[in-house]
Amino acid sequence: MSARTKERREQIVKLAKQDGFVSVVELAQQFQVSEVTIRSDLDVLESQELLTRTHGGAFCSEQRRPGRNTGIPGRAERVANGALALIDDYDAIMIEGGDAGLSLALRLQDRRGLMVYSDSIDIAVQLGKSTHTVALIGGVIADGRSIGWPDANQFLPAGVRARCLFLSGLSQDDFGRDVVVRRDTLRRRMMDVCDQVVLMVESADLAAWVKRDQQGDFERITRIITDDAIDSATITRLAGTGIPMTICGTASRRHVENMPVRRWRIGFANQDERLPFAAAVRSGMVTATTQAGVDLLLADNRSDGDVALANVESFIKAQVDLAVVFNTDARANNMIVEALRQVNVPVIAIDIPIPGATFFGFDNYRAGLMTGRLLGQYVRRQWHGVVDVVFSLGLPISGPVPAARMQGQIDGLREQISLSDNRITHLDSRNTSVDSCAATR
Repeated sequence: MSARTKERREQIVKLAKQDGFVSVVELAQQFQVSEVTIRSDLDVLESQELLTRTHGGAFCSEQRRPGRNTGIPGRAERVANGALALIDDYDAIMIEGGDAGLSLALRLQDRRGLMVYSDSIDIAVQLGKSTHTVALIGGVIADGRSIGWPDANQFLPAGVRARCLFLSGLSQDDFGRDVVVRRDTLRRRMMDVCDQVVLMVESADLAAWVKRDQQGDFERITRIITDDAIDSATITRLAGTGIPMTICGTASRRHVENMPVRRWRIGFANQDERLPFAAAVRSGMVTATTQAGVDLLLADNRSDGDVALANVESFIKAQVDLAVVFNTDARANNMIVEALRQVNVPVIAIDIPIPGATFFGFDNYRAGLMTGRLLGQYVRRQWHGVVDVVFSLGLPISGPVPAARMQGQIDGLREQISLSDNRITHLDSRNTSVDSCAATR
């Protein structure tokens, strides 16, 4: 083993002890190696009992399974205890394979007459020793590990119905793309035939998933059950889902019901509603946010930097989640981004790039070059390639980007016709047709 590999593995263990959980994807990015290399590292560290592998990463072993050595229920066991309270005698339920699912299955001896469907061979074997009726709807062995998730249509017959599906964790991405696709297909089919969908997930898994902004997976979840190591930041970020949560301690459970649902809020400061292009941009924003169920706050910058700054201040007071800015005043744009940065609101800049903002627009120089070439071709056809004067109607207040567009137009025109500098007059269009006409008189 090389010194570099040894050092990387030591750092991985240190991170796991510090954060509780380490992600394959994040480790690969941090150490600039492949995900395959990281998975190999985690397997070695697990064999040394330094880490415990799980889907998508690993936990520090001393934090992952306290119940095995101390007699205190571990996190998966606490989650399973919380799920058990939702199961009544003679229920028809589905249990997905995984640590929490297996822990739940081991606790079903106190229930009577259950009909249990599962995609896990391990769960089926455990319940096969009980008086419950068990149907194995999956179960595939790969590399000595029971991972389930076969073809959904083959293993989930028509007519199957259950009151509740207990999902065991969030990500199963360690088994390869093909298995992930089949697992996701079966998971969706299981959701379709169940009245309720309960997500059993350990707090570190949940925090890591939320941190990666994967909350779209919660769309069909009716309850989340996790352990009491969950942090307040994760609870707050999950508030927007509106999903009830049960937080399970060693000997207690806390229910977080009716979590407030706050719609996402975007502030859009438009360039100038008097301009047809700006009005068209605003119309598109309204359509898109309406379809997405997002609140949209509209403001008109009226081609004035000071007005744009005032509009952004109103967005900050309204606590927007995202600001979309279409403003031609480069001086004001820098101040706008700084004001929003102070309150951690991301910015999308339309048409005019702003340092520190995500740019939504096009290559200004290339766009100018294309129009200049077309204009030059027209001059050659209609005016025999001769012009007396060229008015270049720029917008100096917007900075170098619109200037690049104007330069592209001149360069494209010169590719088609002979054009000296003394025949080019640069004027300020002020971005309106009225001012442009006045400037050329």
